Amino acid sequence: ACYAFDTTVISAGQYASIPVLYLAHSNELTRVQKRKSVRVKCNISAKIFLPNSNFSFDTSVENMSGGYRCIIEDISGDGALIRIGGKGVSGINMKLQFSIRDNFIVMAGVIKAVEYNAELNQSRLHFECVKIDPELRNVILAFVYDVMPEEERDAYIAIQQMEDEENQQ
Repeated sequence: ACYAFDTTVISAGQYASIPVLYLAHSNELTRVQKRKSVRVKCNISAKIFLPNSNFSFDTSVENMSGGYRCIIEDISGDGALIRIGGKGVSGINMKLQFSIRDNFIVMAGVIKAVEYNAELNQSRLHFECVKIDPELRNVILAFVYDVMPEEERDAYIAIQQMEDEENQQ
């Protein structure tokens, strides 16, 4: 999650021979990123399967000789950012199939938004997972937290604890 705050620069100086800014304390912290889950950057080859007459939000494996090749650019237990060739369309149901650490994963969901780059003729699909086997979600979460840099992991845990405390009050 990303956070923003307003403050005032009190002065500039050096700390341990490194230029620094001294900032006034701020009591307001605004959450910029509204996602419920942490995503991590990756580069995973995958296949997309679009709806046909038999499509359902299930996690059955589709025939790997079909489908469209794509790259997963970031992933979480709740969705992914997927790069495809051509122009994508939002609001489409689909399945996403790929492997992480020798585990074959099937996510069924919806394309929530599309960013199209006409120069490259590529789209970035914002995929929201509607259905996934709980054990496979845990595989993804293990991947997310193992790949995440230690500093980001510590910051995320601290933020989650603060939010939990606020929700309990």
